[in-house]
Amino acid sequence: MTPMTVSRIVIGLIGLTLTQLAFAHGGQGESGIAGGLGHSLAGPEHALALIGFGAWAVLVFRGTAWRLLAGTLCAIALGGLTGWLVPRGPMPDSIAAAWLLSTGLLIALRERLNLHVATAGLIVLAAVQGYAHGAVGHGIADPAGFALGTMLASALLMFIGTSLGGALRVDRAVQAGGLALVACGVLFLIA
Repeated sequence: MTPMTVSRIVIGLIGLTLTQLAFAHGGQGESGIAGGLGHSLAGPEHALALIGFGAWAVLVFRGTAWRLLAGTLCAIALGGLTGWLVPRGPMPDSIAAAWLLSTGLLIALRERLNLHVATAGLIVLAAVQGYAHGAVGHGIADPAGFALGTMLASALLMFIGTSLGGALRVDRAVQAGGLALVACGVLFLIA
C-alpha cells in the first residue's frame, strides 16, 4: 500500500465520520467529573484510539510528542466546547472507531506517511470526538465537571499510550500493535 493510498483512506474515514450524526457511546445523563471519566473510559474504541494515538506520537515524534498530545487535548476541548454550545446531536461511535483505525494504520506504516497530513487528520478526528462528548454533556447537571473528567481520562489514556510506545522499539512488535488496532477499528465500524 502506497503512502498516498493510506493518506486517502485516512481522509476518507474522516469524511465518512464527519457526515454522520447519532448518539455517542451511551451515558446520556452522566454528570460531574466521575461521569466524564466513566463516559470516556467506558467506550473501548475511545480508550484504544487514545492509547494508540499516544503510542504513535511518541514513536514518531519522540521527545517532542508532548506538543502533539497537548494539541490533541486542545482539539478535544475545543470540539467539546463547540458540541456543548451548538449541540446538533452527539456523533456516533464510528468516529472513535475511525480514529482507532487511522491510528493503527499510522502506527503500522509510521515511516511511510506524510506526517503533516496524518497529524492534521488525527487532530480533526480528536476535535470531532470532543464535539461528541460536548454534545452529550449539554443537558447534564454539571457539564464543567463532565468536561474535566473527559479531559483527564483522555490525558490518562494518551499517557498510557506514550508509555507503551516508548517501550515498543522493536519494529515487528510496533507493526503488529498497529495492525491489531486496525483490526479493532474495523470490528467497531462494522459492529
